[in-house]
Amino acid sequence: MRMTEAEIIEELQEALADGGATDAFTTPELAQMLNIGHAAVRRRLKVLQSAGRLEPVRVMRMSLTGTMRRCWGYRIIHASGSDTEDPKVWVPS
Repeated sequence: MRMTEAEIIEELQEALADGGATDAFTTPELAQMLNIGHAAVRRRLKVLQSAGRLEPVRVMRMSLTGTMRRCWGYRIIHASGSDTEDPKVWVPS
């Protein structure tokens, strides 16, 4: 399959507009959503990581200078074999 230059540019623009992984959040985003401090978010992420339920991914976010940059975001993985959500763990909807 060959793509034209215009198709490649369109794909890249869509990817940038999407901002990367939409189900992954940065530490500051989680802190704001959960109304807790950054250190508290990191402690919770470490618990999820120890349980094998955290996937670090690179996401695109707007910097203070107005440019898009890659930074680390975190995707929470549901516990395997569990049909119900764990009430102790926040999972983005």
